Amino acid sequence: MNRILFLPPVAALTTLFLLSCTSIFEERSDCPCYVTLDFSKTDPSIKRLELWFFGSGGELLAKDTLYSEQYEKPYNIELKREMIECHIWGNFNTDSLYYGAPSLDATGDNLHKEVEICREYANVTLILNGEEGDGFLSSQISCPSSGREIDGGFIEKEIRVNGEKSLDSKGNLNFRYRIIRQKSMEKMKLLMSRYSPQGAEIVESLELGDLLSGIGYDMEAKNLKDIVISADMSFTSLKIVVESWNEKDTVTVII
Repeated sequence: MNRILFLPPVAALTTLFLLSCTSIFEERSDCPCYVTLDFSKTDPSIKRLELWFFGSGGELLAKDTLYSEQYEKPYNIELKREMIECHIWGNFNTDSLYYGAPSLDATGDNLHKEVEICREYANVTLILNGEEGDGFLSSQISCPSSGREIDGGFIEKEIRVNGEKSLDSKGNLNFRYRIIRQKSMEKMKLLMSRYSPQGAEIVESLELGDLLSGIGYDMEAKNLKDIVISADMSFTSLKIVVESWNEKDTVTVII
């Protein structure tokens, strides 16, 4: 004979209450933390954010994607109650890279956190005053770090970033590069190559990392600053201008 347990309405509601995570009689460590992240100050030019949430043991708890039209709305997620390692990348897999790593203490019932996304790239401009001469020039910046890991670590493998070549209104030859944050500037080089029917030849190699270190360029700054380098074709004199949103520092280096 089948037995059916019938609960009066009041008893049923009481039972549900005792089984929920709102019960004051229950151990709450298994209940989630309700996390709200505020992205309202994120630059809307960042088209997309990739979010990774890792537990204290390194396991991936959740992954999500946010688009620029969603930044004004609070982002809500339920996470297990522990310290959460969060890594957020903007414009992932591009050279217009942004990053944020907010520390999330999700050990309580609720957490509200304002998130800051920082600029992980710098625009570099080389302005050469003079004639290009026979053959044609190309330029590269050699960087010791070729990329970044999800957790913010650096991929230690050399990469050469090609400069986009153009002439400005004054007839100067310009090269424009975009580099991502480097673990170290020690091995950064600025390379100039000349192409001819005989092939390509490196005609100039500057220790760019040493020059930037010498003027105090901060590769660990929260938001990387842009760099403008001016020189003549022989590189007998060189000027470096470091630019950010609200300041400009100019240093002239003679070599």
